[in-house]
Amino acid sequence: MTTDEKVELAKQLARDLKSRWESFKREDAKRRHKPLRKDDLEFPRNEWQRWVNYFAHVQSLNTALQLAEYQSRSPALRSDPKQAAQVIRYILGSRQTELQKLSVTDLMEIFGYVSRWLEWLNFSGGQHEESSHGYVGRSPSSRHGSH
Repeated sequence: MTTDEKVELAKQLARDLKSRWESFKREDAKRRHKPLRKDDLEFPRNEWQRWVNYFAHVQSLNTALQLAEYQSRSPALRSDPKQAAQVIRYILGSRQTELQKLSVTDLMEIFGYVSRWLEWLNFSGGQHEESSHGYVGRSPSSRHGSH
């Protein structure tokens, strides 16, 4: 898998995580009749990072997804960490067959990119699409400062 393919997969996973999270939060706010704040819609990167750290420790996607499943039902966790675990389990579980074909090293790299994409999506609200050629805000010819 090329780096570009890894980044694209990470982008898809991050968008899916964020989209599913936003759906959960909107449904929850509607059910509780409470207004949503902008930061309520931000996927909790700290929960993502905790899960990735566990994955790195056990080096098993299946085991890490089992932890997410357990956490999503745990009475000991607050609502947001439970929902984050549920979203992680749902999104990564839906692509488990595809992801299990990759090495632990590749998965760690992809999950690192997911974290960066989540940071960007949370910051931008997912509204801004980066330049398709990788030169954000400038043309490739001005890449090295030649205008």
